[in-house]
Amino acid sequence: MYAELILPLALSGQYHYRVPEQGIFAEQQLLSGMRVVVSFGAKRFYTGIVRRLSPTPPEGVDERHIKPIESILDQKPLVTEAEFALWEWVAHYYHASLGQVMRLALPTGLLPESQTLVTLCPEYQSDRPLEPKALELLDALAQTKGQTLTMEQLRHRLGYDCSRVFDLLYNLGAVQTEERLKTRYKPRVKVYVALSTDYRSTDALSRAEELLSRAPKQLEMLGRWLILAEERGIGLEGCIAREELAQHSPRDLILIRALVGRGIFVLQHLAESRIAPHEDPPPITEIGKAEELTHPVSLVYTRYSREREEQIIGQVAQKIREGYQVLLLSPSAASFPAQAQFISELTRAALGKIYHYHPLINEAKRTELYLHLTSSEEACLVMGTRQAIFLPMRRLGLIIVDQEQEYLYKQQHSAPLFHARDVALWLGHKHSIPILLSSETPSAEAIFNVLRGKYALLAKSQPEATEQPHALAFDLKTIDLVEQREQGRMPYGASISPALREAMEGALRAGKRILLLQNRRGYAPYALCDACGGRIGCPHCNVSLAYHSSQRCMQCHYCGYEQPLPVACPSCGTRSVVYRRTERPALRLVGYGVERVEEEIKELFDQAEVLRIDSESLQSNKRIQELHQRIEAGNVDIIVGTQLIKGQPIWDNIGLIAVVQLDTILAYPDFRSEERAYQLLMQLLLHTSEASGGESSCQLLLQTARPEHPFIEMLKRRDYKSFIKQQLSLRQMLRFAPFWRMTYIRLKGTDESVVESIAQAFAELLIQRLGADRVSDAQEPYVARIDNQHIREIVCRRPFSESFHHEREAFAAAEQELTSLYPLAKRVRIIFDIDPL
Repeated sequence: MYAELILPLALSGQYHYRVPEQGIFAEQQLLSGMRVVVSFGAKRFYTGIVRRLSPTPPEGVDERHIKPIESILDQKPLVTEAEFALWEWVAHYYHASLGQVMRLALPTGLLPESQTLVTLCPEYQSDRPLEPKALELLDALAQTKGQTLTMEQLRHRLGYDCSRVFDLLYNLGAVQTEERLKTRYKPRVKVYVALSTDYRSTDALSRAEELLSRAPKQLEMLGRWLILAEERGIGLEGCIAREELAQHSPRDLILIRALVGRGIFVLQHLAESRIAPHEDPPPITEIGKAEELTHPVSLVYTRYSREREEQIIGQVAQKIREGYQVLLLSPSAASFPAQAQFISELTRAALGKIYHYHPLINEAKRTELYLHLTSSEEACLVMGTRQAIFLPMRRLGLIIVDQEQEYLYKQQHSAPLFHARDVALWLGHKHSIPILLSSETPSAEAIFNVLRGKYALLAKSQPEATEQPHALAFDLKTIDLVEQREQGRMPYGASISPALREAMEGALRAGKRILLLQNRRGYAPYALCDACGGRIGCPHCNVSLAYHSSQRCMQCHYCGYEQPLPVACPSCGTRSVVYRRTERPALRLVGYGVERVEEEIKELFDQAEVLRIDSESLQSNKRIQELHQRIEAGNVDIIVGTQLIKGQPIWDNIGLIAVVQLDTILAYPDFRSEERAYQLLMQLLLHTSEASGGESSCQLLLQTARPEHPFIEMLKRRDYKSFIKQQLSLRQMLRFAPFWRMTYIRLKGTDESVVESIAQAFAELLIQRLGADRVSDAQEPYVARIDNQHIREIVCRRPFSESFHHEREAFAAAEQELTSLYPLAKRVRIIFDIDPL
């Protein structure tokens, strides 16, 4: 037999391996969907999934050259045909390899692969001088005293990438390597204590008491076991957890070990679930009847989050009662702790059967949940972020995409660059599963599909069709930053205008909380030299380094490079300049990040409690909990943050919302920038209004250099639907989404001239197949070099009503012709961003 495998690699084509006839393969039948370990290349080992089995080798391949499968990892198939169909559609639509989809869909704990271990070669003797870095690497290995190091450990010890030096020493025979399969997931095992079979009767226990007559402490331990067994009704055949029996006492552990040695106790190692659901809670009796979903895709478009949550809770309760599984997608795991009440109600609606699948859950739990779902059809609710769309839910009855407009549903970095909402829509269509989208500010794509009848708008959720308990009340004012600076009212380097400061003072006097939005992380976006005008740039990217005061370093927001803020300008070497007869450092921090605004606020309002919310403060569960504890304590007066504030529980008693720099949000080079800005500000206002119950009006201040901007006029009207319709008209005229489906094709490589020539050639090949009106020339993007990779970009368009199959075939054919005509194309990586955000 020959197996066609999917390997977790970014490689196209099919890979076949021979199924051995001896060993475990003679005892266990290999089936499609099972995991196997295979060698790939000279030494590496990978975990693959069997896609198909055939009694004949692939056509045109000598069976003597086909490698055997090393081992089988599963007793039964892990992946079903339905899941294979999903993987294949994602790979085809997003123009990625099946291996890339597999690596994304499966938890890494299910994909053990080989790890390179490095040791010194004892026979090696150098016949020539070695460079200092080579000697440093050999010293690092010598200090291990024969122990092996992984390449990652070696890099960590040396503090730099040692790949070049390692290759040199390997070719000289100074070091040797060994490949070992690394397993990332191990089941949790708990130790239990039971009576041995010889002592599971009354007479045997009497003999045990006689045996322990001179060991009173051991006799006491045996008595403790018998008391616990009687309390739990488990009889003499049951077992008790060792940690519970020992009561966390080292002396008790010694007594248990002694009784095991006497043959009275035996230890049992039993697997314990990491994902045990909650105890069955009382169901929510006040849940109303859920609105029937008569359309394949329905949109909950409601002005208030509580109404949206009630709709979701009702639908979950209904499906759980019917015995179905429900998948609830959320854009970010950082918002889960802030949704404690909502999740508590969902838990009761799901009768306690609720599981979580997101990055804040450790890898072992995610792996265990995946394995649990492959063998269970229990009615349950799974809450997760975008990758949860690939979970093997065998009795899925409803998919909910909460806050469907959020860009976080789109994979941004590693291929396939999929959108979880669109994958959910395909799943629903393929398996007749209803899809429920929800949002207070739906995306233009969702409104577009409602207008053309593809999505149903739930009647109860139309804001204009229902009498809201309270209107959205806010007083919007703009502050002209140009005028403030020309009049000399705003000091140089300040981000808070006198008008905004006055409004903040009034809010604080009234006992109100203030929310300041500055959608730029860090302290300052760049450092400028006043002597030569140069900026400190990233050595690996074509961008300036941003300064982060919390970490006291300059940082690249693209590749992560860090360095201290230099004393002198790297370009001209100047340390200081004279400005208005005063000497000051030549390097000046320019622009306003959220940390700089926080610093300024603390200086202006030294008696107020200031809280900053950005990606740094939401990095881990611990930081999120600390942040929430501070908010719940009620000792926060002013909150400064990026757009991440909208997912946090900060809405009580807000009297003022201010945007420090509206222009930085609107100036982002993207046709969706105004839509995202409107959604962000409307959500802040809606959450604030809902928290106050409409009893108080909130003031919205916008600091801007363009107070006459049309966006501000649309915001004053408070009519989101009309705003989206206007945006749709503009996009239709300019051939943007959703009227035209777009693809950004990025070509990356280390040699700029090669990338340029290959990009132009690829654009010409695509134009031949798709037409010049649908394919742009290869152009430099806004950031043309990231992590030493030069980038060129090609933009493709097609009408939304036209099938994507012809376009994907053109992509594949153009790629194949490119590699055959231009050998240098192998040095360029091509990335397809389908439906980019």
